[in-house]
Amino acid sequence: MGLRHGFGIFMLILILFPLILLSHVMIGVDRTVMNDDFVTEALAEEDAYGTVVEMVEQEFDNQSQDAPVAIDEVITEDFVQQEVERNIENFYGYLYHEQDTLDLTINLSQIHTAIAENVTNNTDDLIAEIDPQLARMRESEQEFEAVRQEVRQDAYQRIQSETDPELTQEQLEQAFQNRKDQLRDELDIADTGEVPADLEEPIQQLAEVKLDGILNESITYDTFTTELETTLDEVGPTITSAMIEDEAGIPRKINITDRINQDARQALDSGRQYVPLVRTGIYLLPLISLLFIGLLFLIARTRSGGLVTSGIPIVLVGGGTAIGFSIARDRAVERISQNVPEEAPTAASELASGIVTNVLEVFITQSYLLVALGCVGFLAAIVLFVINRDTTEETDEDIAVEEPDEGTPEQERDEETDEETQQDDDSEDGDE
Repeated sequence: MGLRHGFGIFMLILILFPLILLSHVMIGVDRTVMNDDFVTEALAEEDAYGTVVEMVEQEFDNQSQDAPVAIDEVITEDFVQQEVERNIENFYGYLYHEQDTLDLTINLSQIHTAIAENVTNNTDDLIAEIDPQLARMRESEQEFEAVRQEVRQDAYQRIQSETDPELTQEQLEQAFQNRKDQLRDELDIADTGEVPADLEEPIQQLAEVKLDGILNESITYDTFTTELETTLDEVGPTITSAMIEDEAGIPRKINITDRINQDARQALDSGRQYVPLVRTGIYLLPLISLLFIGLLFLIARTRSGGLVTSGIPIVLVGGGTAIGFSIARDRAVERISQNVPEEAPTAASELASGIVTNVLEVFITQSYLLVALGCVGFLAAIVLFVINRDTTEETDEDIAVEEPDEGTPEQERDEETDEETQQDDDSEDGDE
């Protein structure tokens, strides 16, 4: 019975080792890499947002002299934090099956808006870039009238070349009025060159102002400029933003999802399928471990024995993982510092090392807690053992005091013999 009892305890301890280890690792994973709050806090703690700003400034350093606005006025820590936290939320939403598609993007519309507002303030350059003829009309009333006359004279010449016999001035004027709609189409924005699809509408609004100024004799220069400024306020930033994307190569949005290579995406999608199972294991494995610890208490028969036997795997797992994760932390930091590309900023290496250290520190802390828990169990077992021993000794002494001294069986038989002899003597004396 003793051998089977010891073998049962030994087997339960062996089963507890992997259960406690897996519970330890899964709880750590849930608290770190699978916890968006932890990731966000770790990035803030390591000053990740400031590091990204420094990297962007370094990237644009060579272009800073030609840039229409200072990059540090646009790429701020608040902007970076907002974009990173939004992407973290989207990533974990996809990982936890809360959304069906992975949408990781960096919205650069703030940069476009800032640059566009800066460039739009110089409307002369903007209009000259869009339509030189429109810029001439805006320059002065004299130029406004000159453009009108140039367009009218050009139209007169084309009408005369298409008509036989030659028309009088009055006939030309009448033909000009009749062909205004056709002239509007000929003078449309297509004359300025090829227009991107997303700019057709805002540039067409400017073209309408221009055509009205040329073909409508009732519009004065003041009316024309007022209408032009109003339209520029509406469409200027949009046009400038498109020009920035086309000429400076700064997109409105960077799609990070499209930049993930196929192998990494397949690994992410495969891992995503097991996330519900992992999250179930995070709660289930500790419960199973507690169940086997309860069985140890039953088999050990005493509370002190249960504390000792269950504490053994807890202390060993905690101590072993504390050493293992500490070594892994040091090696990971060393690997990161060695494998960072030479062109990468030093801050990038420090950021990566800091995040990895934060993650592994959580596991190391959990390992220390396991060791502490096991040691508390050992201490409690010792206390219970001492208390039980003292209680047993006191009970034995009390029993010894309360029980009467009845003598040995031989003494009892001798006493009975003496009593019978005394009775026989008494009987003989009576007969006499």
